[in-house]
Amino acid sequence: MHLDFDEFSLDLKNLYPSIQNVIRMKNKFSNDIKMVKLELTCAKARDDLLNNKLVYVNYSCYEIEEYIAPVNVLICSKCCSIGHFRRQCAEQDETCKSCRQSFKDLKMHHCSSIIKCKHCNGDHLSNFMKCPVVKTFRADLTKKLMNINNNVTSYSSSIAANIANNNTSQHINNDFPRTAAPWAPSSNPMDLKLNTLISGLSQVNETLSKLCVTNQGFQQFMIEKNENDKRINNEIDDLKSINNKMDQDVMVLNEKVNDLDKLMKSNDGIFKQFLFPMLDDILKFIDTKNVGRGGKTVDPDLKSKIDRFRNQMSDAMGGKSFI
Repeated sequence: MHLDFDEFSLDLKNLYPSIQNVIRMKNKFSNDIKMVKLELTCAKARDDLLNNKLVYVNYSCYEIEEYIAPVNVLICSKCCSIGHFRRQCAEQDETCKSCRQSFKDLKMHHCSSIIKCKHCNGDHLSNFMKCPVVKTFRADLTKKLMNINNNVTSYSSSIAANIANNNTSQHINNDFPRTAAPWAPSSNPMDLKLNTLISGLSQVNETLSKLCVTNQGFQQFMIEKNENDKRINNEIDDLKSINNKMDQDVMVLNEKVNDLDKLMKSNDGIFKQFLFPMLDDILKFIDTKNVGRGGKTVDPDLKSKIDRFRNQMSDAMGGKSFI
């Protein structure tokens, strides 16, 4: 039958004002199912609904059952036992979750690949959450938690009713709990596992606190690192700018060197085409005047210097000699 869920929720809240939320339940595929969960703010209204076992909305009758939320079950990764962490495990040997055999070091263990549960001897892993023993443990743990909650709720409701009904200061012994006996350690395995679970949760909270402190330190480190990286990047940008300026200066210097080289080549051409021939003619003229009567050289030393200077000019002209 199709109905408007929002309208249905509003009608329920009008009938029972203590209903805080109406939640549509879903299956494992996240599809809506026919069951809804009611969250109430009043324990008495909850007890009334459970006792009536029925609720009427818009001329339709709906059954009511107590909702028990599933409890997470701890399975030790070392010994595969139920109810504690690996850190709280008191076993010396490690248990293979496949074949349930125990060894000092599982790294040296060669598994037979025959799957056998440690708890029920079934053909599944020892940490399988749908194991009958694990499901029974979860159900017992859930019921125990619910019983503790119900006892506290019923006791509080009884005290409130007595206060409301009795205007006189009359005390009835049955209205008060008996003085608790001296506490003695419980030998119930379930209580021991619960105590171990509570202790494990306390240690988890301590570990989470330490992780928060470590995370804050890491975040501070990352902030400082980012600032240092930013400063280094700025320095690298400055170095790149200086390098670019130096490259520009080198290009300008190369241009000046090229210009100077061109000028030198131009001057060299002037020397070879004009000055060297003129000097060679002057030296030849001086050499002719250095000859006396009879064709003898007047100053042999001068002639030697003239010849050496003409040879040097010849080498400078690329091997071309002038006679």
